[in-house]
This record gives sequence, structure tokens and C-alpha cells, in this order.
Amino acid sequence: MDENKLSDSKIKETVQNKYKIYRRRCHFSKFESMRNSNLLCDITIKVKDKECCAHKVILAAAYGYFEHLFIQNEVVKKNDAIVLTGIEAANLDSIIRFAYTGQIKITEFNVLSLLRDFEFLDEIDMKDACIEFLKDSYLTSETALQLYKLSDNFNSISLKEASKNMISRHLPSISENTEYLNMHVDALKDILSENKVSYEREYFEGTIKWIMHDVANRKSYLKDLMSYIQISIFTSDYLVNYLTKTIPHQHSDIIGEIVSNSGDFAKNSDKRIIVVDKKKPHSIQMYNLRVDTWSVDSWVVARSMISHENDFGCCTLNNKLYLIGGRNDFGNFTTDVTVYDPSTRYFKKLSPMNNQRSDPAVCSLNGYLYVCGGWNKLGVLNVVERYDPVTDKWETLPSMKNPRSDAAAVAFDDCIYVVGGCNRSAGALDSIERYDPSTNQWSILSASMQQGRAGLGAAVLDGKLYACGGDLTEVSCTSSTVEVYDVENKQWRYVASMQEIRLRFVLVTHRKQLYAIGGIANSTVETYDPHTDSWSFLSSSDLPMKGLAGGIIT
Repeated sequence: MDENKLSDSKIKETVQNKYKIYRRRCHFSKFESMRNSNLLCDITIKVKDKECCAHKVILAAAYGYFEHLFIQNEVVKKNDAIVLTGIEAANLDSIIRFAYTGQIKITEFNVLSLLRDFEFLDEIDMKDACIEFLKDSYLTSETALQLYKLSDNFNSISLKEASKNMISRHLPSISENTEYLNMHVDALKDILSENKVSYEREYFEGTIKWIMHDVANRKSYLKDLMSYIQISIFTSDYLVNYLTKTIPHQHSDIIGEIVSNSGDFAKNSDKRIIVVDKKKPHSIQMYNLRVDTWSVDSWVVARSMISHENDFGCCTLNNKLYLIGGRNDFGNFTTDVTVYDPSTRYFKKLSPMNNQRSDPAVCSLNGYLYVCGGWNKLGVLNVVERYDPVTDKWETLPSMKNPRSDAAAVAFDDCIYVVGGCNRSAGALDSIERYDPSTNQWSILSASMQQGRAGLGAAVLDGKLYACGGDLTEVSCTSSTVEVYDVENKQWRYVASMQEIRLRFVLVTHRKQLYAIGGIANSTVETYDPHTDSWSFLSSSDLPMKGLAGGIIT
């Protein structure tokens, strides 16, 4: 082909919209070699007895500090040399080279000085890289307190949470550390707010050690600090034995205050919402209602101890979590019942129910557990059983008027209310049944909900019954709507909807508010204030997203 005949117009006709982006290898490597040879450099950076030449445009592009200095400072941008006092001289060459190569070596010997330098230079990504290096390579039980303090200096939430978690796991040894014993009371409160139920005794003993280290000045903090700890789980024998061995006789008034007021401390201690994954109940999460934080009980039960793998009923009673029925690994329905004690972190099998069932409605009333409906291979059930934890025995009660599964059960006015649910013939149900233990009879409320709901949450607040979310009858989709039943007027009415749609979630009442937690494809937490008729979000967590069950404990 005659290249002379290949005109621009011919090329345009042939190529049309085709193109290729060519990337030259090591395109920017020349900049670093030019800097090393001091070619076209227009600035010299001096730190103490060290100095490096560089190009202003490269430094300004790499660091926010230099961008501000060279572009906005009229005096500095005309200079060919500047003196820095905010970084380590030993790091100067590495910091300048990083602007050209994007690479820097972080070690245990330079990580802290680099962290300070990158914060001074307003380089967020490398500051975060130093934080991650500290968490991955430097965080141990011996360094946890040091890094906890450091997290405040650099305003790093992730480093603080990782340090608090390490302190929780190793508190017995850490509490012997002088750095811990000299900690400010506010820092100790912050660490105690991380309190996991599995470390209750360690937190208690660590707090006593801290108080006794300077008892004259710290005695006044006793009641406030004890409010972070569930003293109610300790026996009087343990309290007396530990305190008498730890506290000298001249301060025996502290022992008396703790032991005699342990009930008051328990009342003031943080209530927690305990939740469990309805598809895999092998780990527990706790939500601290007072400080709006989540914690994970890291102890995981052996799979052989729990046969409930799917769709079990769940309820709290006497600060314990009961898992009831459901299906096992093979999909078979079960009568099994298991109780989880947060104070010991142990699961224990109890007497089985009389009937296999999945997705029952469960609640507690006057020391008993009530299990209503559900379904098994025979279909949807109306069978009701009651469990006595004192005798570990089950009793069959009169059946409900209608079979229903995936309903919600609540205790209200000394009766059991079973709300909504579904069955094969009617789909999601809008009816409510009430069981009166005094007459041993079921009745159906005259007023039905505005819509049928299955997989809903139900709770009692200010003498009214609330029904939230679930799958609806007409539209067959998950809802965020909320209805409230007024016992005096015998009517249901809508109130403000939740901000998120929710199905198979936890709904509880605390301090005259509703708390809605998680659900299928949802890991958020929101609370409802009846006075303002509004919902607002609280802290979320890595909650399981296949459905939750749970309740409140203290």
C-alpha cells in the first residue's frame, strides 16, 4: 500500500469510532530519577540536619499540607527552600519518595512516627494504613492500653474499638498493669461500656483493683462504676469471699456497700437486648440499651448441643434465652428445647415439648413459657403448650381457635395475646386471639388489624398493643407499617411507619419506647417514641440478616 495515499480523511472513514488507550510502562518513574539527580527540582525540604530536593507539583499532588503551602501561601510558593518542624528527620526521605513512587515501608520501629507525620501532612490514606498495621501487627494484651490512649490522639474509632476488645479478652492480666491502675475514671467507664456478658467477673474484679489503687480518691466512684456491671449474677458467697480477700479491714465499709446494695446496683445495671440468628443459633449478640453499643459473645456452642437450626421459637425468661422447636440440620421438625444462660455462657437442653413444631409464637407470663401454634409435616397448628422452668415439665393447654404459624405472642393484662400469623387457607391473618389463664379459655378479639401480618413483631407499650411490619395479606410483601390496639376503644389504628421494612425481627419495649432490631435482609436498629409518633435509627451492627429472635435481659 502506498503510504503517501493514506490521507487523514481516509483514516477517519476506516477507523470511525475505534480507539485504543496506550499505557507506557513506568511512565512516572522518570520523576523519581530526576529528583535523585536534582533535575528541575524547585524546592528543598529541610528537617533538622536532613534535606531533600523535590518538585513542588509532585508534593502538592501527594500531600494536602504541601498543596495548601505551595498554592495558597504567597510567600512560601516563591521560595526554593522551606524548613519543616512537624515531621521526623529520619522519615523525610521516605516521605518525599512516597510522593513519587506511592510506596513506603512501615515497620514496628517507624509506624508511630509515620502515623504522626502523615497526620501532619494531611495524608488520610496512609494514616489509615498505619492504623491497620498497628491493629494487625502491634496490638497485643501488652500494648492494648497504649494503643487505646493513642486512638484518642489520632481520633481513630477503629483503633479504639480494637483496643477495647483486646482489653476485654485479657483484663485479668491487664488490670495488674500500672498503666491500667493509673487510668482516668472516664477512660475506665469507656472500657466498661464494652462489657461483654462473658467477662462480667473480670470486669468486676478489675474495677475493684482500680478503686483500691487509690481508694481515698476513688471510693466515691464506686456506685457509678458498679452500674456498668451485672452484680446480680454473682452469689453472695463469691462477693463476700472475693471482697474480704481484696479489701483491707479498714475499708470494710466498701464491702458492706457492695453486698448490701447489690440489688440496687442490679436495678441500675444496663439492660440488654439479646438476639440470636434464627437460621444458625450458635452465637449471641447483645445490645446495650443505655450506651447504644453492640457486643458479641465470642463463645460458640458446639453444634451437637443445639438441634434447632431453623425457624425455632424464642423468648426470654428470668434473664435466660429459650430456643424452642424448629427444624434440625436435616430439615426434620423437632420437639427440642434449649436454654442459654448469659451469666455462664452455657447452653443446656431441657425437657422436650409434646409436639414437633416450627415457627411457633412464644412468650412468658408469670414465670411460665407459652408456645402457641407453628407448623409441622401435618400442617399449621393451633396446639398450645406451657412450660414450667421450676419443674422442667410441659403441660398441654386448650388449643387456639385458629391454626396459625409465624405469629407473634405477647403477655398483656395477665393474658396471652397471639397476633396475626398465617395458615394455608387464609394466608396472612389479621385476627388476634387471647388466652386467659384464670379461665383456661381462648377467645378471638372482636377488632381485627387493618391488614393481615405474618412474621410481624408485637409488643406492649403504655397499655397498648403494637403490631409492626411483617408480610401483608393483600400485597404479599414485607411492610414497615405499624398498628396500635387501644383496649378501651377496642380499635386498631395506624401510627407512624418504621423507617425500614422488617420481617422476622425482634421488637421489645424499654423505657416507654419500642425497639425494632434487624430482620430478614436488615441489620438496622430503630426506636419509636409514642409522644412524637416517630421512629429514629440507633447503632447498627453486623447482625445476621436471615431473621432474628430474642428479648430483654438485665
